[in-house]
Amino acid sequence: MRRQLIARQEQRQLDVPTARLTLGPLTSPQMTAEIRIIQQNLNRDRTASHQLHELCVEKRIDFVLVQEPLILNNNTIYAFETCRRAHISRDAGAAVIVLTTRFQSILLGAYSSSHTVAIRVRFGPRQVDDVILVSSYFKYNTPTILHIERLSQIMVREKRTLIGADTNGHSKLWFSETRNRRGRTVKEFVYKYGLKVHNLAGQMNTFRRRDNSTSNIDVTLTSADIGHIVRNWNVSDETDSDHRVISYSLHVRKPPPRIPVPVRYNAKTADWDLYNTCYEE
Repeated sequence: MRRQLIARQEQRQLDVPTARLTLGPLTSPQMTAEIRIIQQNLNRDRTASHQLHELCVEKRIDFVLVQEPLILNNNTIYAFETCRRAHISRDAGAAVIVLTTRFQSILLGAYSSSHTVAIRVRFGPRQVDDVILVSSYFKYNTPTILHIERLSQIMVREKRTLIGADTNGHSKLWFSETRNRRGRTVKEFVYKYGLKVHNLAGQMNTFRRRDNSTSNIDVTLTSADIGHIVRNWNVSDETDSDHRVISYSLHVRKPPPRIPVPVRYNAKTADWDLYNTCYEE
């Protein structure tokens, strides 16, 4: 009987809030979120690791793409032992450190290898509200083509990918003063998949040798679909590693939350006789 009463009542939206709420339409424009990222080869240096951790705290970094991290016996990264999560490649050549609780992330084991690790970061409910972050170390005594083959497996499947890599390669494409075979192999990979190189002219070189000579071997690449969301790409000399710090952010659009719309039953159309009968029962 009580269900019959409710079924006969006419729903009507009023300005007065009631106990029953429904989700209304999106009532505001999309919001912009900033994913803050640092990439650096730490060269397994203890001091540089501490300095990088302090910098991440200061700049409120969300994700760190690390090459040659210093790994402790408990499979944690030195100076980042208390981080939210660290995904480390099989031979500890690369890692992605998760420092944020603002975004969901998951390791993509199928894309990870001895010197490459990849995660998926989600920033919204839609299918396009994600990005793949890849940290890769092109170990010098390993043929470059082997590293490229691993990254190619990612690129053929994922259209929203960012790669932070120490390529150990020189190319005019990322403003190296010289060129070498490794750089040419990476350049062919860039052209094949239509990637965007985010290294900028006029910045400090990314690598500094002991004799103080420098070169550009650290590269930030993205697939074409997300090239436009990378902002504020910058090189800074803030740690004792022989590789400098590269920082940037991803500006992504998040759908706004749905605004609850109050709903109230119209008492004027209620069958009060039926209601009283049900109440008395």
